[in-house]
Order: sequence, then C-alpha cells, then structure tokens
Amino acid sequence: MSNSSEWAAGQSPSHSAAEADQKPLGDLEAPPAMESGLVEGKAAEAKLRATRVARSLGCDPESTRRLIELSQRHDPADFPLPTAANLRAILLDFCDASHEDARSVAAARPEPGSDLWWVASLCYQDLLCDMGGTGLLRWPVPPRHLGPTGALVTLYPILAAIPLMRDWHAERGITEAQSKLVCADIGEKLRFNRRLFGMPSLDVAFWFSTHVRGSLYQLGRLQFDVHRGMGGFRLGIHIRAEGGPFTKEACEESVAQAREFFPARFPQWFGPDQPVKLNCTTWMLDPQLADWLPPESNVVRFGDFFRLTAPSADAQRNAVKDIWRFVYATVDGENPTPVARLPRDSRMRKRLAEAMDSGVRFQVRTGLWINESLSLDHRWMPVAYPLCPP
Repeated sequence: MSNSSEWAAGQSPSHSAAEADQKPLGDLEAPPAMESGLVEGKAAEAKLRATRVARSLGCDPESTRRLIELSQRHDPADFPLPTAANLRAILLDFCDASHEDARSVAAARPEPGSDLWWVASLCYQDLLCDMGGTGLLRWPVPPRHLGPTGALVTLYPILAAIPLMRDWHAERGITEAQSKLVCADIGEKLRFNRRLFGMPSLDVAFWFSTHVRGSLYQLGRLQFDVHRGMGGFRLGIHIRAEGGPFTKEACEESVAQAREFFPARFPQWFGPDQPVKLNCTTWMLDPQLADWLPPESNVVRFGDFFRLTAPSADAQRNAVKDIWRFVYATVDGENPTPVARLPRDSRMRKRLAEAMDSGVRFQVRTGLWINESLSLDHRWMPVAYPLCPP
C-alpha cells in the first residue's frame, strides 16, 4: 500500500452497513416523485450559490459559467486539503517548488467554509470523479485582485489529489521517481507565474488536472498526455522550459520511450498492434520560423519531425498569447506590449521581434509526428482532417 496518506487531511469514516440498517426506512428510500423534486431543488440551490459566489468573487462570465457547471456536477463533500505544514512538504519534496513559493502557498491556504474553499472543493470533486480520465478539466479562474488565495485557489485541489495520483501510479507500476517528475511541472509553473505577475499564483492550474488524473507523463525531455483524436487515442507532446537541453536527439529518445511506456501500462488506450500516434500544437511548429532562425536551431530542427495540419481560425491570436508569454515572459491580455518594446536580449527574442517588425504574423500550428525519411516539402503538407489539440 502506498504511503501517500501521510500528506492527506483527516477523512471522516463512512457509515457502516450496520448503521444503515438501523436507520428508519424513510431515511433510506423516497418515492420517485419526491426524489426527483429533491434533486431538482438541490440543483437549483447549488446554482444559486454558485451564482452568488461568482458575483462575490468578481468572476467573469466564463468563470461564472464554469462554476455553475461544477456546482451541478458535484456536491462538495469532504475536501482533504493538507495542513499548511503538509502543503509545504508536498511542494518541496514532490513538486520541486522553491522555498519561497512553498511558504506562499501554505500561507494562502483558504479558510474552511469560505467561498474560495467551496470553489476549491468543487474542483477537487471534479478530479476525484475522473481519476484515470483524459483531457483538461476546465475550471473557473478567480480574478487576481483577490490576492494569493484567489490566485492559487485551483492549485489546492491539485495538491490535495497528489496522494490519489501516487496510489493510482503505484497500481500501474509507475515509480515514485516518475511521479515526482510529473509533479515537478508544478514547481516550474509557480516560479514562472511569480516572474509573470510578481506574486504567488498559478493561472493555469487546470492544466495539472491531466497530471494528477494519470494521463500525462514526462519521459526524457518531453511530456506526453493522452487525448482522444481522430481514429482513437493519441499522445500530445509538450515541452517544459526546465526540461533540459532541447536537442533533436533528446526528442527522438523521448518519443522512443513514450512508444514503449504507454502501451505497456495503458493497454486500454494503446493496443499491442496499434501504433502510438503523436501530435503537437505550438507556435514552434510555424514554418515561418525557418526564415528567421538558423537551420541548426533546436526549434527549427524540432519542426522537421512533423507534418502540419491546416491552421485554425485563431492561429495568429494564439501565437501572440504564447510567444508573449513563453518567449518574452509578459502577459498578453487585452493590450499586449508593443513589438517595439519587447526585450531583445537573446537570439530568439531578437529574431522573433525583427520578424514581427517586418510584418510576419506567426501562428500556432498542429503537427503530426512523422518519420524522418519524409521530404521537407511533404513535411509542410496540410492534413485534411482536424485534430483535438493536446
């Protein structure tokens, strides 16, 4: 049995069968009409509370909608949020977080019974009900003016679910070292958010819903998450900033590991005779980059592995968001920093800014992993059918 319970908060014991037998019959069963009315009344009450909480927190319409949807799917039962001391231990021992971020997360722990606690508990139930699931869980994003607790609120259910993830991994022969590598992404993103916003926060905590539910792993340089695409399940490729040298050889080795790892542990997704298909969605697959970066650039060489699909309607808008965020470490928002004011203190930053100065509009592109033997002309041929992005 896993020792992951050392971090979990105390759980209330469930009622035994004997206790249930002692209850009056009316407590055990209800006529269908009465039961339906109770369910409808409970759903209406949950929607009212979600609407009130969203208004109180100042959520935007999209986050309000997501909070209402969560309230309709889940009844926030016990939320085993670790103590402040255990939160620090999880972040330092398992998530490769800095001491500064670990202290900040522990200090901002929401108060039980508060609106933010309720939001976090709904997100935790969302994880609990879908362990082993694939794809992102879309959660509300409370506004940043709520301070660290609001900015971190959806991180707390992720941390509370790590013991569940460890048990789920152990049952499938996934080592603790591999589990820690999955969670090291949390520490990295906390550091990155502090640079972006100047405060402890995690604006993409929902991204980690793939990590703790067991569908994302880091194998060598690259991360891989399972998602449903055309023709069944496939692997989405992701690139951590702190994952090590981003060389062609490291990427090839990662893909080789993935093609062994996933069929061996998840035969329900990848059968023994079914090839593992991979795709990646990123601005780094824009073929225009080859006009501005040297051919030996790791980014250009990474593009050689892929055949591109047709660009999406919002490909340029998404590229602005991602390039501003990941290359220039600035938040796009409604009024992105003008290109003329972007820093040019590295070769990548300088060349991208020069390209945009000249009128280039970069795009986020999706590519299918292909064999190196395919020609460069064939590499850029668009694929007719769409893919679900990772």
